[in-house]
Amino acid sequence: MSVPPLPRIEGDYNILLELFTHSSLKDGSESEEYGDMDRLVQLGSAYLTQALTWHYFAKRPMLSADQISVEIANCMSPARMREWCITWNLKSKFRAAPGACDILEAPHEMQRFVDGYVGAMYLRNPLNQVQHWISSLIEPDAPQPLEPPPPVPPGGPPMQYALPAPRIAAPPVPAPYNAMVPQSPSALPAITLQKIHETATKHGTSISYDAQHMGGPAHAPVWRVVAKIDGVDCGDATAPSQKAAKEEAARKAFVFKGWRV
Repeated sequence: MSVPPLPRIEGDYNILLELFTHSSLKDGSESEEYGDMDRLVQLGSAYLTQALTWHYFAKRPMLSADQISVEIANCMSPARMREWCITWNLKSKFRAAPGACDILEAPHEMQRFVDGYVGAMYLRNPLNQVQHWISSLIEPDAPQPLEPPPPVPPGGPPMQYALPAPRIAAPPVPAPYNAMVPQSPSALPAITLQKIHETATKHGTSISYDAQHMGGPAHAPVWRVVAKIDGVDCGDATAPSQKAAKEEAARKAFVFKGWRV
């Protein structure tokens, strides 16, 4: 099974410097186009979730909602991301201050790189190219899924699309979810906090959370939550509410540990 190369990102190369440079070497400056790596990661994480969900949603025979969630968790395991990063020769390309980060030994940084790269592609490249690459990344030899529904304009009604069968035209159905980047990303929609905590208990571990209000106006606050498993940081997320950030951080910790439902 071959790992597809990193696609070329259109536009100026400064965004590549952002992607391939660790925070230990950055001066805090921001781009007028995309801000910083944290913003690219948040955008990419949300779109990656959508692309993965669409990939498994479009598979035939159909997968159940729980099966889709399990497939997403499995395909984004730390071991698989490490395999991708080795194939991309990321260790020699990624710049960090001495002793600050060995990216192949830091699952959180590998996840940030993948999320950030997807975010940069979302900004610069055609969306069908982004979907095609993500599908090829998780299943290189599988048939490509149908193209995802087009983005919905802000405030516009949900788009509808038809799911064609081999010989019989299927009726239009609502899109699986809004193609716009959601306000708060949800990495594994069908895996609840209860399931995550039950899984942690089965593995003899405990989950705790550190929450921090990052600021923002009253109508759009920003919360950051770090999920810790036995005291070790395993997932972090930002969202407009503490609850949403906690759920996302827990799901990222679930994926980080390679657990299954």
